[in-house]
Amino acid sequence: MSVAAPVPTVLIVDDQSATRVAIAAELDRAGHRVLEADSAEWALQLFQRYRPDLVLMDVVLDGDSDGIETARRIRDSHRLPVVFLTSYTDDETIARAGLVEPYGYIAKPFSDRELHSTIQIALHRHAGERALRRQSEWFDSLLHSLGDAVVATDETGTIRLLNQAAERLTGWREAEVAGRRFFEVLRLLDPDSREPRHPVTDFLSRKRGGDGERFLLVRHSGSEVVVEASTSVIPSPDSSGGCAFVFRDITARLSAEQSLLHSQRMESLGRLAGGVGHEINNPLTYMLFSLDELEAGLAAAEALLRDGGRPRNGERSGSPATAPPAAPESRAVRETARPSSPAVAEAASAAAEAALRAATEQAKLQAVLDEMI
Repeated sequence: MSVAAPVPTVLIVDDQSATRVAIAAELDRAGHRVLEADSAEWALQLFQRYRPDLVLMDVVLDGDSDGIETARRIRDSHRLPVVFLTSYTDDETIARAGLVEPYGYIAKPFSDRELHSTIQIALHRHAGERALRRQSEWFDSLLHSLGDAVVATDETGTIRLLNQAAERLTGWREAEVAGRRFFEVLRLLDPDSREPRHPVTDFLSRKRGGDGERFLLVRHSGSEVVVEASTSVIPSPDSSGGCAFVFRDITARLSAEQSLLHSQRMESLGRLAGGVGHEINNPLTYMLFSLDELEAGLAAAEALLRDGGRPRNGERSGSPATAPPAAPESRAVRETARPSSPAVAEAASAAAEAALRAATEQAKLQAVLDEMI
């Protein structure tokens, strides 16, 4: 079931009764609702009460306000379409009427066809502009509700929009920066070198956006914050296009990344310390054990040499002697016994093997330490 289109209401303002009545009769036959006023004051009262869809306004009216001034007041309060009726087509009158941005002119006398076509064109034009205005308002509302900061510029880099998130982040108000160049308002620096950066100017010159770039933003107050930004083109019918600069404060994210990195480093150091301790402990244990054997072997060899190369009762040749020394022998006997004693050779061999093992384990330990360094 189709819904009938609403019947438009037309306000006719003309101080000539005959003209007003004739127009009203014709519009009534065409199915319009009609309101009539013979003065500016009465027209404004009817306008406030009924809010018509279109106003047919005579340029010249009796009273303090003419039709052009009355149309301006209606336009300023509500952007409704006004079509001028006039018997004057001189340049001065047309120029004054043009300042009100009317939706058309009908020169008296006029035909019914001219009247209807002018009204229909004005109503369709107004409907299209209203839909476009609502879409623009919705888009502006959407941009202002975004959590990310957005600065929109035209093709020259002139700021056309600064949403609420951008106002909070930069410290600037949209009314303060509208119409100014981007680089005059937003100071962006390289985070490392602190060299000035001009992402919007660069983007507009090469028409290639950047995504995920980091900058140091100098706020209106002079304080600084690290932001991550992206630039993209704003399409336009004439292909000139503007630029949308979208950015966000990443201070909290950088802090979280640093905390995570610190935690990972501490965990890695803990694992490294455990592994290093194991790598050091094993060769160190063997080295100490070998040094104990070396010390025991040297002590045994020294005791055998003192005893003439003969092991004592109850002792092996490789064990150290603890009993009192034997009776002294002659120097000739001792010199003859020492080099030929198997016990001395066995003790010396054990000491050499222990020294070799100690040196080997020391080399392993030094290799581990070198890797750490």
